[in-house]
Amino acid sequence: MVFSEVGEVYSRKLASFVEKRLKSERTASIWTSTLQRTILTAQPIIGFPKIQWRALDEINAGVCDGMTYDEVKKNKPEEYEYVNSLISLLLLFPGNKGMSQDID
Repeated sequence: MVFSEVGEVYSRKLASFVEKRLKSERTASIWTSTLQRTILTAQPIIGFPKIQWRALDEINAGVCDGMTYDEVKKNKPEEYEYVNSLISLLLLFPGNKGMSQDID
């Protein structure tokens, strides 16, 4: 997985922030989820142990992990349509029961 330019900049700025903020806290640890993007984001942080903890994971996007919605739509159209159909079942807008009215 490769970061976008924005991701690279964010990762370096985060490392600088953490190193300045925690320089006197040598017992501090950096906790990440087990997802590749969070591990990569923390990689430039030097001098602190890094701990991966599955409880911090977001929904695992499987083969689509690291892709934007546009990339999934373009490269994995079946997966994109499936996820969108699930999301539409979950979305309830104020004043509208959404799909739940069909299930009641």
